[in-house]
Amino acid sequence: MTLLITAFIMGLMGVAHCVAMCGSLSMALGFSVPHNKSFITYASVISVSRILGYGFIGFIANLFTQSFLSITNGSVLLLSVVSSIFMIGIGLHIAKISNFVLYVEVIGKRLNKYLEPLKKKFFQSIA
Repeated sequence: MTLLITAFIMGLMGVAHCVAMCGSLSMALGFSVPHNKSFITYASVISVSRILGYGFIGFIANLFTQSFLSITNGSVLLLSVVSSIFMIGIGLHIAKISNFVLYVEVIGKRLNKYLEPLKKKFFQSIA
């Protein structure tokens, strides 16, 4: 039952995307259907193509992600969690709720003293 409720809420949250992307595309293509052709056929082909397209993109994204996880033995998940925390921190900073992200900037300035020579060496070897 919980899975059903979750799926329903995810569907409601995705409505804005559907209205903006799929709805406008379907409307535009709907007006281009010749008068002697079936609108139902065109709409069905467009919908099936969109579903297959999203499925294919999801398959490729999953294949890439699984390969990357396999190569790094899952250690890339830590980077994902850290970047998610930073994104939340940036959102809180923009909303003027919390400024904990600014402390990371101070740490970055201190680390930059040690990283600057490495960056110069690396970028000279590329150029």
